[in-house]
Amino acid sequence: MNVTYKKIESEQFRTASETFCVNLSTFENYLNCFGAFWENNIIGILLLTERGEEEIQILFFHVLPLFRDHSIGSTLLKFAEKHSISTLSRRISAKYNDAENDIERCNRFFYKNNWAVGKYIHTKFCFKKESFKKDYISRFFDIDNVVISNDINFMFFSELSEEKKKQIKIQSEKMLSNGLLPFNNLDLMIKDLSLFGFANQDLIAWSVVDYIKHNEASIRNTFVINRFRNSGLGMYIWYLIFRKANENHNFDSIKRISFDFQKDDNKLNKLYTLLFGKILEQRTEYYISEKKLI
Repeated sequence: MNVTYKKIESEQFRTASETFCVNLSTFENYLNCFGAFWENNIIGILLLTERGEEEIQILFFHVLPLFRDHSIGSTLLKFAEKHSISTLSRRISAKYNDAENDIERCNRFFYKNNWAVGKYIHTKFCFKKESFKKDYISRFFDIDNVVISNDINFMFFSELSEEKKKQIKIQSEKMLSNGLLPFNNLDLMIKDLSLFGFANQDLIAWSVVDYIKHNEASIRNTFVINRFRNSGLGMYIWYLIFRKANENHNFDSIKRISFDFQKDDNKLNKLYTLLFGKILEQRTEYYISEKKLI
């Protein structure tokens, strides 16, 4: 089989999008794109992006089923590795999930190409926003049993002054490691839904909501300091977010809400399954494989 490989430019995305039934133009932050061609027809594609200063990550990777098991994917992967080395990146990685992929097949593929065996990252729960309409939300979130003292107040990010934002940045950095900080990705943050809680003006909790698709919002992280845990504060924050998402017409385009958690936390896994099981639209488990380059 005479297959050729070359870099794909953005103007060729329309043809590639039709071939792979995915809108490649949504991958705005891609770094480079490689394609496999047979008789001038694209049959495989791989998009790359930067993840930090030392890592390249695969954004999208697909070979048409008819052309699999001919080392086309492996060859595209070699192009990706070569490009990553040229940028002085220390590693390259790929994320995949059980909703769109055969996990065992993915693991075998990466292992065959001398990548680390894929490891579990997190589980994602996704449900329709309409599940939390006004006639249901109060029954779901038992806020009648949550006591919020008078010294606690809440502000959405869009309501924060610049001085308050600086305070949040300083205080949150003392509480958590970098990966869980609330201001990590302001470009994706939905500023009218991301909520911060204060007691006597000190930061005590937050829940950050991001756009991950044009019609899906994701609760990126929720944090409550130790002395306010087991008080229902986290649940109350989610209640305020879900209520605003449903009642404010600015968010009519959002049809789904999702959040991630670690299934290895048995207590949390059972709690979320109990709370959201009946309205759950999809449960997805994510994995990552990577290869060290330097």
